[in-house]
Amino acid sequence: MSRIVSIVAVLLFVPRGIFALETPLDFDQGVDASALAGELQTQAKEGDGLKAAEFARATFREDRDCTTFSFGPQDPLRSERVELRSAIYEWVCYPDPYYPNPPNYPYPPNQPPYYPRPRVQAGQNCQERWVRTEHRSVRMEISGRGEMLPWERDVFEVCLQGQFLNAYVTDASHKYDLDVPGWSGDLVQARAIQKTAAEPDPAGIQAESFLYDAEGGSLVLSLRDRWAQFYKGERVRVQLVVKRDVPNWFDETALDKELELPAADAYKLRVADYASELRSDLKPGKPYYAEWRFKRVGQVSKNSWQKKLETARAEYQGKPVPASPAMLSVMALNTCNSMGLEEGQCVYFCRDGRKILVPFPPDMEHMGSRACLQNYNP
Repeated sequence: MSRIVSIVAVLLFVPRGIFALETPLDFDQGVDASALAGELQTQAKEGDGLKAAEFARATFREDRDCTTFSFGPQDPLRSERVELRSAIYEWVCYPDPYYPNPPNYPYPPNQPPYYPRPRVQAGQNCQERWVRTEHRSVRMEISGRGEMLPWERDVFEVCLQGQFLNAYVTDASHKYDLDVPGWSGDLVQARAIQKTAAEPDPAGIQAESFLYDAEGGSLVLSLRDRWAQFYKGERVRVQLVVKRDVPNWFDETALDKELELPAADAYKLRVADYASELRSDLKPGKPYYAEWRFKRVGQVSKNSWQKKLETARAEYQGKPVPASPAMLSVMALNTCNSMGLEEGQCVYFCRDGRKILVPFPPDMEHMGSRACLQNYNP
């Protein structure tokens, strides 16, 4: 005890400077505590605003209403007005008064719960509620456009979602710069910048016939090009698929061929010219048809395949057989012999090399080629 008292006495008589530090302690270290507190408060407020914005996006839904504006070469450059409507809905939740046990719990068999659906979490009922409907009477205007090809169209889609209006280019003959009003306004302006390739006319090439050619002994697909004069120097690619019509079963593919031809007013595709590429031999007396499609190859239009089309059925009569002496004697008595049907008429091949078409007998369509006489004297 006496030792402790001695130590305390010594400490009391030690000068203060011995324990003084040369540099005083700075707990702030240059930081403005009040400024830091203000910044934290600002960040907290911004965070609350972000959460509120996320909540608003999650609890509101806006319908999207769209319309299409289409302009041809001869159409006015300013459209009529079109009314767009966008309904806005709010997702509302409220406490479930019957949670956790709805009335008459447990439910009777095969009966739904008594509280409305859907449920977001336990103890809450949620449903969608209409808030308001936005209306906008919109129109479209084109400026600076050059010449268009006869089949081309400038097609735009304009959509209203909530209060916001937007526009898109669907297909166009020019490259356009769109001026969309967005949150306010009703006029969408399209300014042409330069000419571009548009989609070709899907009906620009049409099938005239798919028939059996008795002289050449071949099925022939005849096509007509409506706009050949605009594609001079360019080419056309055609896909030809010839199939045999098999009742109550899958049709048999006899030929699948792609051809590239110079642009012309008409095209004739003879199946016999590709006999070495047939997947199966053509069967005489069986019906065949062609599936075909085309695309333009060049700079005038986009090089995109058009919709595949299908022709009517044609009966394959087989390869032509050289006339035997017996057949020549028959032909001497009967000048022309039947070779089936072509373009809805009876076809006869004559001894002198002529090919004659005779009108089909009336009221005999159900008999097909059998309605034609075997021999015919012109």
